[in-house]
Amino acid sequence: MNRFIFVFTYIFFLSLHLSATNSYTPPLKGDLLATSSFGEYRDGRFHMGVDFRAEIGTPVYAIDNGYVVRMRCGPWGYGRVLYIQFNSGIIGIYAHLSKFGEPYQSYLYKLQHQKKSFTIDEEIRENELPVQKGALIAYAGYSGTKFPHLHFELRKKDGITCINPWEYGFQWLDQNSPQISSILFVPGTTNTRINGRCLPIEFPINNQKQTPITIHAKGKLGLAINTIDPESGTCKLGPYRITLRTSNSILSVIEQNILDYNTYRDAKVVFYPYISNPIYWILWRWQGNQAPNYQHVRKDWLDIDSDEHLQIEVEDFYGRKATVPLYISEITSNTTNKTSPEPKTKSGVFVHYLPELITIEIVLPTNKIDTEPTILCLLDTEEQPITLKPFRCNDTVYELPWSPPHSGKWTFKVTHPLLPPWEKTIYAIKEQQPIKTIATQDLKISISPKSPYGTLWLSLSNASVSNLPKGMVLSSKIWKLEPVEAPIAEPIKIELNINDSITPKQRIHLYRKTGSSWTRVESKQNGEFVSASISNWGIYALFRDDTPPQIKDISITNGSKITSPKPPISCSISDIGSGIAKAEMFCDDHWLLAEYDGPRGTLRWEQDENLPNGSHQITIALTDYAGLTKKESITINVP
Repeated sequence: MNRFIFVFTYIFFLSLHLSATNSYTPPLKGDLLATSSFGEYRDGRFHMGVDFRAEIGTPVYAIDNGYVVRMRCGPWGYGRVLYIQFNSGIIGIYAHLSKFGEPYQSYLYKLQHQKKSFTIDEEIRENELPVQKGALIAYAGYSGTKFPHLHFELRKKDGITCINPWEYGFQWLDQNSPQISSILFVPGTTNTRINGRCLPIEFPINNQKQTPITIHAKGKLGLAINTIDPESGTCKLGPYRITLRTSNSILSVIEQNILDYNTYRDAKVVFYPYISNPIYWILWRWQGNQAPNYQHVRKDWLDIDSDEHLQIEVEDFYGRKATVPLYISEITSNTTNKTSPEPKTKSGVFVHYLPELITIEIVLPTNKIDTEPTILCLLDTEEQPITLKPFRCNDTVYELPWSPPHSGKWTFKVTHPLLPPWEKTIYAIKEQQPIKTIATQDLKISISPKSPYGTLWLSLSNASVSNLPKGMVLSSKIWKLEPVEAPIAEPIKIELNINDSITPKQRIHLYRKTGSSWTRVESKQNGEFVSASISNWGIYALFRDDTPPQIKDISITNGSKITSPKPPISCSISDIGSGIAKAEMFCDDHWLLAEYDGPRGTLRWEQDENLPNGSHQITIALTDYAGLTKKESITINVP
């Protein structure tokens, strides 16, 4: 055990704490109810602030004196958002607002009319828009997102470093203790065995009992934990602190005090990537993880060479704790027990991707033939394959854990009398070990030496998809890049060839399959190829967008007699292909400020000016990212 004890001085971030002479006004009146906490997982990144429960139109207040330094407005992301530099030195971000207070809303209107654009991202001169402590600055809403709430974020003056609002006195109600739902044990090397297997093991936790979890293991392994803090009704918040300790030493501490935008996507390796549900906090520091909340987490695997007693402790923001004692007993044989991974219900060959190795699992349909599978491995620069020997887990299951000695392209072949021949090519790309461009006749992938977090895995295959998007023309082969969950540190360039049969070769973009739909990826056409930078593996293809955007449910009818110079004008807008790039509204040739609400697919006039008297033509004009347009016009009579 002494070989892996990680000794560190526990540093409490005193510089972040609120001084006794300073106090702040809460951003909302009444009790603060958090629906999402600082540092939670958000699709490959951290949540950099706190979400407070707030209905549409709830008043939002300035926490201190200062001035607005930036205002943004758009259909997605943060929606309407104010950035305020406070006199105390911190920057406050208020996001998903339905409207700014005055004079900030009038200032926004002025910018939007000057630029003839609903979407705005403007830096404001110092003290041009002063803010008074406790003043109403905005109203909560759901701009850019699905459900109403206030996203509240605090940053240092550098604009990069994010501070947990709890540290500045913004303490939300928290009445329940954290819960630990399961523990994940992950093999670190090919020699590791956990309950007789070389696969990750999930162990469910009964929070009502404190009976130690017993695992039989040998070799290097890592731990991860699925935990929540159940608060605010059905909301599940993240923990404040997670500690891994022995009886007399602290091995790792994750503490949610500070994050930064230079490393916020390292969340890809803070949460175990190869299991998406449930979400596991990793209790070791994955190679390449520079996130500030992981600076006191051990880099090395636990090296199990004798019996070990450990404890995992989860603490919420009020200091309430949940603990799980662990007993790791040195394994004495390759026998499995009830906590081993369940064998596949179907026979076949399966690849399991792990941080530094893969495990090829071979499941036989029966044990009638007592013959070991034959496994051959061929590096693309070699002429002859090598034979690899699997170990037997039980009567019908064999496993081959394998770790690449260097970057390269490796082909594995498995044969057995009871199974059809199996073959798979896997690229292993190690950090700072360059690999030449991966190229086929129709696909090119260029991987930077900085793209892997340690080892990046990749396997290519052509995919067949039944639910192709309507209104678009498939313009390339469909490629499956796996494992889909593989963490990627820096974007990777991908190029797909346009099929020769596609005419015209216009309006073609790269798309990634997300669930049952396809999402356009920012891409560029270069002759016969379309290129893009991607940060995730997945299913990719080129499509030509042939369908213009759609306009429906216009709120006023043609020839309407309007009773007010500020009539409510709205409609539903959509695009089944590349997505809406621009949505505008005009009165004759005069541009009208109209809010494009992306999540709800609506366009609504802001009614921020009077329409002139008489008969006028109201035009709604849409443009998608393929350059296709749609217009609808109606005539109205203004008194």
